[in-house]
Amino acid sequence: MTKTQEKEEQARHKAMKEKHPEIEHLVEVEGKFGYLKKIDRATMEIALGKLQKIGQDAEYIYAGELILLNCWVTGDECIRNDEDYLMAASLQCNALIELKQASLKKI
Repeated sequence: MTKTQEKEEQARHKAMKEKHPEIEHLVEVEGKFGYLKKIDRATMEIALGKLQKIGQDAEYIYAGELILLNCWVTGDECIRNDEDYLMAASLQCNALIELKQASLKKI
């Protein structure tokens, strides 16, 4: 990517953020972009349940897809509609699960 293309891309992202202030994340799949808002508690709870199945295989793609579709604000629709783009973006969206560090101590 040239410097000019990089500047144009940054300007596009900035303009999108100004138009949609709730945007916090960007997922990119082969030059296509999806803009996402912060994950909400209900979405996080369901996604964590899919990722932390006890005695069963975790459903990484399903959890990420759930996050992607529930946090979607705007972007290239092929990310949501094309199976290949959707799978790639979904796997990246699992990284949106961010929790504060907490501890429990007996006193």
